[in-house]
Amino acid sequence: MKRNILAFAVAALSALPLASYAEGPTFYGKIDASLERIDVDGEGDSFGVNDNNSRIGLKGEEDLGALTGFYQAEFEINITDRESGEDGIFKTRNTFVGLKGDYGQVFVGTFDTPFKESQNKIDLYSDQQDMAQYIAGEERLRSQIGYRTPDMNGLVGFISFKPGEREEDNAGEIQDGIADSYSAMVAYQTDMFYLAAAYDGNVAWGFWEDTPFSLDDADEGQESYSDGIRLVGALTMDMWGAGLLLQQGEENDDPNPAEQVSAVLSGYFKVDQTKFELQYGQSAHEVETASAAASSDDVDIDFIGLGIEQQLSERTMVYAILASITTDRESSVEVGGLTAPTETDTKVAMVGAQHKF
Repeated sequence: MKRNILAFAVAALSALPLASYAEGPTFYGKIDASLERIDVDGEGDSFGVNDNNSRIGLKGEEDLGALTGFYQAEFEINITDRESGEDGIFKTRNTFVGLKGDYGQVFVGTFDTPFKESQNKIDLYSDQQDMAQYIAGEERLRSQIGYRTPDMNGLVGFISFKPGEREEDNAGEIQDGIADSYSAMVAYQTDMFYLAAAYDGNVAWGFWEDTPFSLDDADEGQESYSDGIRLVGALTMDMWGAGLLLQQGEENDDPNPAEQVSAVLSGYFKVDQTKFELQYGQSAHEVETASAAASSDDVDIDFIGLGIEQQLSERTMVYAILASITTDRESSVEVGGLTAPTETDTKVAMVGAQHKF
């Protein structure tokens, strides 16, 4: 009798339509840490152990017939400094959900703006010595809606927009539209060439928060909504590659706007599993000051980095980097008891290891 009941149950279950399940998510990540010696003019040198944008994430897809659902949840972790009470254990990176098909993909969440993505791999030290130190527009924004076109023989477009969410713009007005901030890029890529153009419109650039700009900017160190245009070109061969980025940007609707003109030139050469890298970045700024002592202040930032990477396996490498970043301003400005020196030179020597999984 029990056997008959079991056989009936199995037959009944086998007659039910099968549910559609997605494949399990892919777990991935990267751990990068280094020993560093930092020498700042007037402050001496010091040693430290630092995490360099280590991260973990989950991503996956599900076949929906004519469309495919996809998702990603990625978080920055810090294996050397961050404690549970400081910015939390995890810091959100590119995290989104969307749908894709023959006509491209639409997604919503937190992710790199098209303007930032357009730089591709021009920045050779994006984890260890990010060019965001001297180039504005390297933003990852929350609450974005994005659309990416399909690949059309190497040509790809990417656009995103962000509602104002009742935040104040530079003029102090409430932003309540569906697309108060927007970013767009178009890129063409082959095995040898990469070309891209990008534009940011009224996007919050955190670059203006940092010194020397926070000392004399009328926004007093707050994010400022900015417009910018970026052009990128790169050439990649079997054993070497080179790239150039040109950019112009400025704060909009601001009584004391800051402007930036910048360039990044990078190149590398490979010998077997060893890669030699060189990068130079320069940005020139005109900052309208709130100080009565001056109506404007020019600030120049120069970066030069020399690096070597040794690939130990497909997923593990060690590296060494020498870098220098110099900030040179036209005049000394004092605000709130703080004085920005006319020139600051910071030198960094670092050795580290990176493992991907």
